[in-house]
Amino acid sequence: MAQSYGEDIIFSLTKDEVLACANELGRSKEQVTDDVIEPLKRRVSLEFSNWPAVVKSALKETFKCR
Repeated sequence: MAQSYGEDIIFSLTKDEVLACANELGRSKEQVTDDVIEPLKRRVSLEFSNWPAVVKSALKETFKCR
């Protein structure tokens, strides 16, 4: 039986994941302030305009593997 998704959210990015990325870039969590998060949110939102192509490609690959 196929898994049913109870939520409409397929992808999420948590602040902890952002902090981990900042850490990988040599930045401390104290440097990830609201002044950093707000432009990040805008940038990610703009990038989401490319997500339909990414999703279609991933779906095609998934369906091929079945």
